Amino acid sequence: MKLKLLYTVQALLVAHLCTAQLLYSENFDNLAIGDLSTDPTGTTAGQGGWYVKAQSNNTSNVRIEAEPGRGNILLLNYPGNLPGMSAEKRDLNIVWSQRIPSNNVIKVEYDFFTGNEVIEPPLFNLVETSGFKINMKNINNNTNSTTFYNYRHYSSVLTAMGGHQLGHNNQILTLVKNSWIKLAMYIDYPNNKVHFVIPSLGIRKEYPFLINAKLPITIDNYTPFSILIGFSGGGINYQRPVTTKYDNLTITAVNQVPLNIEEVLASKFNIFPNPVTDVVTITNNENIAIEEVIVYEMNGKIVKLQKSNNESEIQLNMESFATGTYLLHIETKEGMAVKKVIKN
Repeated sequence: MKLKLLYTVQALLVAHLCTAQLLYSENFDNLAIGDLSTDPTGTTAGQGGWYVKAQSNNTSNVRIEAEPGRGNILLLNYPGNLPGMSAEKRDLNIVWSQRIPSNNVIKVEYDFFTGNEVIEPPLFNLVETSGFKINMKNINNNTNSTTFYNYRHYSSVLTAMGGHQLGHNNQILTLVKNSWIKLAMYIDYPNNKVHFVIPSLGIRKEYPFLINAKLPITIDNYTPFSILIGFSGGGINYQRPVTTKYDNLTITAVNQVPLNIEEVLASKFNIFPNPVTDVVTITNNENIAIEEVIVYEMNGKIVKLQKSNNESEIQLNMESFATGTYLLHIETKEGMAVKKVIKN
């Protein structure tokens, strides 16, 4: 069974890679060590066509440095208690217009250094945020409502747009300090979804992309035009300096978000009735043993956990649940499957 699933995933990934187009890449090795730009106003392009904005007027806070065993990297040294600072690569719309028309998903990958920061005070009292975002320009040339952070970086914690924690079972993710980790993001225009992925940890979270968009979610209406790496903040609650490092940035156009093992496994399970009034049955036709089922509300809150004795079919009582949509995380020895159920 595992081998069959592996072959299925490999075939899907091969099909995905055949249509992938690399639009932009930067490993910073061809840039000179020193300031990324000498213009802190973001008016004149610096090395590699990057623009720097630094309210401190100190461009040395955004610079290229040599990293042992890795080559050159991009370093941002936020001094604290400032409105913000950033490095921006523009004209993404030019390379995006050259993609194959069916490639309507943006894939972004980059390496991030976790550092040795300590989270003090707790995460959601933080004022400064650092991260990576893609700016969108809508048909009315308005960019304010079409920008977002895809990760907030503080030490060993990563969060996605809106403060969603990236971790397992709604727990804060703890990363190894002073290590490089690869992060990935997919913007899926056809389905108005954004996926955040940490490949090495098997973490993948999906959220709506543009929630309050005034126009249909299409690439013509919301065109990507720049990428930005930076900090914002300086409030009274949290003002200490923070340093982040980035490397190996790539932007690729693909035709779909590739399936992972959870999605392939989920196709093997059936749930009925759906919508459900009281008891829902979870079953499969391949005798996959179920270890437990965790029920989540759509906001990520766990509302029920039911253990199983490795049966291939179990019943889950949802009679007392409030009306709405829930996610069933079905844990098995072959991986986790996620199914959606509606409670009447």
